[in-house]
Amino acid sequence: MPEERAETISVELPTHVVEAVESRLPYTQYDSVDEYVAVAIEALLREVTDPTERTPDQEPAADDVDVDAEALEERLDSLGYL
Repeated sequence: MPEERAETISVELPTHVVEAVESRLPYTQYDSVDEYVAVAIEALLREVTDPTERTPDQEPAADDVDVDAEALEERLDSLGYL
């Protein structure tokens, strides 16, 4: 995903998690475990964040977004869920 490269830090993950992500990479649009995990964690954080606590740079709550079903299906497929 061509986004501006943010400052990073290292995080330790269990070997089985890294291996599971590595096995999924060929079925996704991601080039690395780091990229896949960062996107997954960002998605999880959006899901659990109270919409009233969001900062202006975060995406709007799901209720505020028009969903393109075809794009959503393609995204889920690229993540290996379909």
